[in-house]
Amino acid sequence: WNLIVEPGESSDWHLHGRDYVTVVVESNGGLDAQYADGTANKSNNIVGDFTYHDSHQVHRVVNNTDRRYKNVLIELK
Repeated sequence: WNLIVEPGESSDWHLHGRDYVTVVVESNGGLDAQYADGTANKSNNIVGDFTYHDSHQVHRVVNNTDRRYKNVLIELK
């Protein structure tokens, strides 16, 4: 599916039940990931970047920039 996060917005808190890959299709330069345990990290992003995710934690992403962010997420079976 597509994830679109407009400037100043965030995704809902969620949990992926499977490993997944994200591919950046519209870059905003950096996206903040926040986790339910209170930790956070920032990921820089460039169009075409892809990331394999195998950590299953409740999280959300926050766009603290002035540009829209969009990725395609593929859950693996």
